[in-house]
Amino acid sequence: MLISPKWRDRSAGIERRRERARRTFPRLRQGGRGGFTPRDMAKVYFYYSAMNAGKSTVLLQSSYNYRERGMHTLLFVPAIDTRAGVGRIESRIGLHADAMPLAADENIFAHVKAAHAAQPVACVLVDEAQFLTRAQVEQLTDVSDALGIPVLCYGLRTDFQGQLFPGSAALLALADDLTELKTICHCGRKATMNLRVGPDGRGVKVGAQVEIGGNDRYVAMCRRHYKEALGHTP
Repeated sequence: MLISPKWRDRSAGIERRRERARRTFPRLRQGGRGGFTPRDMAKVYFYYSAMNAGKSTVLLQSSYNYRERGMHTLLFVPAIDTRAGVGRIESRIGLHADAMPLAADENIFAHVKAAHAAQPVACVLVDEAQFLTRAQVEQLTDVSDALGIPVLCYGLRTDFQGQLFPGSAALLALADDLTELKTICHCGRKATMNLRVGPDGRGVKVGAQVEIGGNDRYVAMCRRHYKEALGHTP
């Protein structure tokens, strides 16, 4: 069978480009779909919302899905959040699980790397991720990029003044996938703001960014009713 010189040249050109790609991207030589390994597919996910959107419920369900299939997961929660007890994640509908409490100066990557060496970790899940430091969020990207483990983070986007938390700001900047979990205001519109209320039930305008509390201290509202609660007028 005779092959046209034109097609021979084209085929040789394609092979040269493939060889250049293999030299430039060594992982293309490895196995896996499309030439990539599972490590290349791990991502950092950030699921954010206002208060009472069911973030902890979704986290616990996600962890259960892995464990139901015989896979090992690691759960973390900032040590500052002790509403359900130290090192415990609990949802409003009664689901709960133990988790590793994290101080602000702890290295998440070191914890995961050690645990992964002892027993392969299929997924890392972090509750109340708004309380993480920028450094800890960067460590979570290393968990995904260097260890090839998916990381699922759940947390508030903004505080009671409408300002980003440090952990949320870092995740919005560095996470691969961003997903909003929705909840509703008393008017039926989507709630995007977190109103802090005082003992008298009135909205609070000033105070420390972090003040741990539940429904007794915070109310999820749409922007319009959040402004009204704080007495904002155009």
